[in-house]
Amino acid sequence: MLFGTTPKDLKSCNTVEGLAHLLGTDYNSLGKLLYGKKTLYRAFDIVKKSGGVREITTPIPSLKVLQRKLKDLIEPFTSHREAAHGFIRKRGVLTNATRHVGKKHVLNTDLEDFFGTINFGRVKRLFESSPFELSSQVATVLAQIVCYKNRLPQGAPTSPIISNMIAFKLDGNLTSLARKAKSTYTRYADDLTFSCHSSMLLEKNGIIKFDKDNKAIAGKELVAIIKSNGFEINHQKTRLQSRGSHQGVTGITVNEKPNVSRTFIRKTSSILYAINRWGAEQAEEEHFAKYRRGYSPPRAQLRRKKKPGDLILKMVKGQVNYNRMIRGESCPVYRKLAYQLTIALGCPNEDLNKDWRSWIAESTFIVDNVEDICQGSCVLIKDIGFVSNQHVLNSITKSNFTANVTICDPYDYSRKYPLISLLKMSIEKDIALIDAGVHALSLRGLEVAESPNYKIGTKVIAIGFPNHTEGTPPTILDCKIIGRTKWHHEPRIKVDSNIHHGFSGGAVVDLDGKVIGIVANGTAVGAPKAADNLFIPIETVAQYA
Repeated sequence: MLFGTTPKDLKSCNTVEGLAHLLGTDYNSLGKLLYGKKTLYRAFDIVKKSGGVREITTPIPSLKVLQRKLKDLIEPFTSHREAAHGFIRKRGVLTNATRHVGKKHVLNTDLEDFFGTINFGRVKRLFESSPFELSSQVATVLAQIVCYKNRLPQGAPTSPIISNMIAFKLDGNLTSLARKAKSTYTRYADDLTFSCHSSMLLEKNGIIKFDKDNKAIAGKELVAIIKSNGFEINHQKTRLQSRGSHQGVTGITVNEKPNVSRTFIRKTSSILYAINRWGAEQAEEEHFAKYRRGYSPPRAQLRRKKKPGDLILKMVKGQVNYNRMIRGESCPVYRKLAYQLTIALGCPNEDLNKDWRSWIAESTFIVDNVEDICQGSCVLIKDIGFVSNQHVLNSITKSNFTANVTICDPYDYSRKYPLISLLKMSIEKDIALIDAGVHALSLRGLEVAESPNYKIGTKVIAIGFPNHTEGTPPTILDCKIIGRTKWHHEPRIKVDSNIHHGFSGGAVVDLDGKVIGIVANGTAVGAPKAADNLFIPIETVAQYA
């Protein structure tokens, strides 16, 4: 590097001077910050769910700015295993838990002192090795920027990304072990989870073993792999959960679908009740006295003193939003809690108080095809667009679409949605995809179910417009899944309710209001014989899109 020039990226940093320039500072200022007398971190406690407190060490503002810049510089050189879900864009507790839904056995364990185990030497070696391959001097300074008291601090912006890079080999080793046991492995920070349908395979491959009380504990092979990667297993947090009992992964219930626990919903509901009954200030006092044993961290104490009631409002708002993240915006439980929250905040939202089925139906529309003199249904799905059936748009092409097809409001046919276009259609799959254009911003699209349940007996809801007349609401059918079949070699799900002409292209949603399919087959008007009532599974639609 020439004197005074800035390296193009972190890997190009040959000197500490170059590193300083890349971080937006200079050699002297960096040295003064790292080696001066100023204390670089402050510590505070947070209450753990299991009781007790956890100490968090967070950097002072000037160091935090450097760490955030460094994090952005590290990002282009990172790659993640499929098993890793913590601190990664578009992944999180929900994607982590979803991988384990519907399994017979779920094994949870924990890495002891995860960040603390990653010491200065390991961090320095990370920067000295591929993909960075930096000099010892530069790697040492980088380790000094991100470490505190010879370890990764839990509150630094750089700790999550560095810990994932350190654990990259661990994830690969444990994924290979899981494959041998025909099981699924994921990691969220220090939480490790295996799931499968055979505990015998877990035992055979050394993932678990059973003690004298027939309790599952960490197996020899699992412990050995974790130790060889420089970590220690937390045996106290190792537990095997089997079907028939509650199965939880990173706080999310995974027995049949990703869900929040009933206890969590009850606690959220009781806090909202207390706020709306006695006011936020009194509810806050009661909550901390009863459930936190009177303890609150120093920052929380200051906040409670300056703005009484504000802390519990923020806390319950977070709980309601968490429920929304897991169960979806159209979930009736979420909507009930969200409505109570708007009351607590002094701005009641009556839209949340609507019947949730009617609310979902607002994302289903009329499709009018004048070329084939045909009317059907379509649904707006988030990140996909309008979806209907190919047979609803039978003779339509991209060139004649605009002149012959309209999507309109069922309550007012004159209210049409222009500036739309046909994306593509499949006769074999019986799917038509329509670009929603600007309407994707103004209309609410339904969310796709992460792990749809198509088991026989599962209750679902079909929404569409059979034999519709202007100004009337949609038809909403309560259905049960009765089996699977094929239609022109394409997968279909059977339901027990009669689906009539005009329902084609309507939405099929689960009881959380998430889309699990598109209505495709039913009985035509005047047909002498009833046909099977079928819908296209949402996976088929998503793959085609």
